[in-house]
Amino acid sequence: MNSIEQRQGKNVAAFRNRDFMYLWSMTGFGLLFNDPRIPAKLLALDESAKDIGVAVVQALSESTVLTSESFQEIFRSGEILKKGNEWDGYLIKKYGYRSSKGLYKHMHKCTISEVGESISFSPSLHDDLESWSGISAAEDVVLPSTSSSEEIGLALLEAFNRCNDAWSAP
Repeated sequence: MNSIEQRQGKNVAAFRNRDFMYLWSMTGFGLLFNDPRIPAKLLALDESAKDIGVAVVQALSESTVLTSESFQEIFRSGEILKKGNEWDGYLIKKYGYRSSKGLYKHMHKCTISEVGESISFSPSLHDDLESWSGISAAEDVVLPSTSSSEEIGLALLEAFNRCNDAWSAP
């Protein structure tokens, strides 16, 4: 799936490290970013596949495409960075990390996109502390959008297993 298709559908950023996973609905107009108006959904690693799938479907339903004016308003407001920093601070405190380095070390990221009648789970390469890049589309997990919550949850877990971690600070 190319980036133009992702921007026209519904999109979610999914993250997982050794302690938790979370989903954040995305929004944008050409450029996608975590929507600062919608809280991230924090999930335990031992959540059932069905519960993970329910959370994915809910996060997808909250994803929006903005008008050019709304995009500019949110993008220039500073809310994206502010909400991201607040979320990181919350996670660092909740899980006892000393810094964002501890939080992001071994963090996998998948982009979830619902376009038409399919949902794609795209794993990524963790190539720097807070930086990920796409890997081969052949690694994507694709399901019909009519899949059960359990199938959707299992697809996300499989996509996380396909992520690569090129960044591994001591």
